[in-house]
Amino acid sequence: MIYKSEAEYDLYLNTDTNLLNRCQWFYFSVSNTQKNIKVTFNIKNLTKYPHFIKEGMRPLAFSLTNKEWIGKTTNIKIQRTDSIQIKGERIIELNDLQENISTSNKRVYYTLSFSYTFKDNDHVYFAPWRPYSYTDLTTFLKQCEIKLSKSSTKFIESSLSTTIETNSLHYKRERLCYSLGGIPIYLITVTGVENKAKTYVVITARVHSSETAGSYKAEGILKCLLGNTVVANELRKEYIFLIAPMVNPDGVVLGNTRFSLGGWDLNRCWGNPIPTLQPSIYFIKEYIRKLNIGFYFDLHGHSKALNSFIFACYRDISQSPSSWAKTHLFPRIFADKCQIISLEQCQFNSEHDKVIWDILG
Repeated sequence: MIYKSEAEYDLYLNTDTNLLNRCQWFYFSVSNTQKNIKVTFNIKNLTKYPHFIKEGMRPLAFSLTNKEWIGKTTNIKIQRTDSIQIKGERIIELNDLQENISTSNKRVYYTLSFSYTFKDNDHVYFAPWRPYSYTDLTTFLKQCEIKLSKSSTKFIESSLSTTIETNSLHYKRERLCYSLGGIPIYLITVTGVENKAKTYVVITARVHSSETAGSYKAEGILKCLLGNTVVANELRKEYIFLIAPMVNPDGVVLGNTRFSLGGWDLNRCWGNPIPTLQPSIYFIKEYIRKLNIGFYFDLHGHSKALNSFIFACYRDISQSPSSWAKTHLFPRIFADKCQIISLEQCQFNSEHDKVIWDILG
């Protein structure tokens, strides 16, 4: 942070771990504030245009006084900055420089500016969208387990897993593996107690660490599946749900935008994951390789597009004559039943480095 005046500060983001060209996610706080003082923050080195700044979207603020994330930031501006990065250590802005500097390492950055009017003696956090931490996940899972245990008919807890059964559901949280940074990566199983379901629904989330929407979706799905509703009971009878709610906890803890501790985009490592470098992808793939999978959902957040939508494969793994229809049918039904799903924004293709089904058979 660079002090410019009492009312303005320049901020430079750390890059993703082991990378020099990825700066997008920010999460910082300001304390010991004075009442009615408006401060402008200039985040100087975003490496992508901040597309989330659209109508109704703006950086969020969390005040310990208000206890909620709200969009009360104002004076939002975006400016392109032509810069040169030297050895990944410091950034020189070239807008007004006339010096003869080599531009072999020249990159384009964007400056996001916004203002906030503080209350007296407040503590305010800022983020581009609502954060969801690893602690949030473990707290949520613990709350679910405490609630389930009150009506449990079977409760088994060990250092590796926790199993809880009630009259209508079977719940298991197990440690799939450790991340590269030594953080436990959990796999949750939810199904009925007496069903004979053999079809699995696999759900993963938060492979890209700043896409916090994935975590909120995973939490909502778990709340639904663990509930005592007609829909939840029917789903548990028909399917076995496997949920990995945070695939990249290292990136989440480190505040990375997209990448893991090792500098990997884990969403591009499905083809040949290395257990010592991309353990979460490797062990998820090994775990589900021989299962009868009916659906696989990987939950993300999008930095450009509004609404909710599905990116699906063009065909399913069987490559049967009906496979095109099968992969297109579910998004159409989903969009018809759920108003927030935009069928027009759904896509049906698979880039080479995103292909997963041909490597799970």
